[in-house]
Amino acid sequence: MAKSDKSRFEGRLVTIPTEDGIGLAKVLFCPAREKNSALFKIFKKILPRDTSITEADFGGPYELRYARLQALKSESWSIFHDQGVDADEHRLTHRTSGGEIWIGDEHIGPATEADERSLPKMLIYGEGLIEKFVSGLAAKAGRN
Repeated sequence: MAKSDKSRFEGRLVTIPTEDGIGLAKVLFCPAREKNSALFKIFKKILPRDTSITEADFGGPYELRYARLQALKSESWSIFHDQGVDADEHRLTHRTSGGEIWIGDEHIGPATEADERSLPKMLIYGEGLIEKFVSGLAAKAGRN
């Protein structure tokens, strides 16, 4: 039997190649209700293509983005290492989706207007938009 996306990808450190270099991310969560998608912790840095990447490079400021898993499944993006997801990272899954509040796969209840304004919304991007976002990091901050 094939492994689930959750067991295959959660906690994996990922490299995202772009024209401008290599972006770094971590898969924090694969929602059961949204097959073929995941929450990525995308680090706000881009490394030159010829860099020898280490686990220590996966740190610092970040942004969260939900994205399709197709780039990982097709191996356009590479899995670098398995680090696991800690409790603090799991809390980053707190969000609204379809007018409801979720933490991980746990349904908390209906979202209020205040929740909708304050909590992140689960918007799922395709790999092209994620790669464009990562490329934009090079323009904003220069290479780290």
